[in-house]
Amino acid sequence: IGFFIFDLVHIEFIIYGVIGLILFLITGILFGLLILTWKMKSDMWGIVDYSLEIMKSAVSDLNQVNSQISKENIKDILGLLFKGIIHIVTIPMMSKVISDKVPIVGGFVNRIVKKILTLVSDKVKFGEENLKQELRKKEGKPNAIQVYSNSISSVSNGLERVMNLTFGVAQFPLKLGFGIMALILILF
Repeated sequence: IGFFIFDLVHIEFIIYGVIGLILFLITGILFGLLILTWKMKSDMWGIVDYSLEIMKSAVSDLNQVNSQISKENIKDILGLLFKGIIHIVTIPMMSKVISDKVPIVGGFVNRIVKKILTLVSDKVKFGEENLKQELRKKEGKPNAIQVYSNSISSVSNGLERVMNLTFGVAQFPLKLGFGIMALILILF
């Protein structure tokens, strides 16, 4: 008797409409998050690259103030230069990018990134042994400055690999979820 009273043909369309709407919304949100992480990665890499270029040009400019640099204070000078660029350029720029790009949890992520960058800048020590060896090679010319300039380039390549790996791991669940939702949406 129940099948003759209720006609389920029209309810079927409503069920398909609701499920389809939910699948479209989930797929759109996942795609939006993927685009957000891609843009954040490119912005963060731009900031890191910019900071490293500033550091490289500052180390190169140390040749011009040669009279104020001695064997005893070059390690301190390079350490202060690195910390200054991290604290004055990199941390504020990263904070602005994160707070602008991440809508809901931007403040939380911003605090974590600030703490990580501060810890990194405090932990980095310039190798005293390598510096002494380079200064012994050429007494007249500050070859150590060239070594640090080259090491900044190698750090840039290493940071690029680390950022690609980090964002790849962060994007994997989004890509997987997006693929699954898109497949269900196509099949549904």
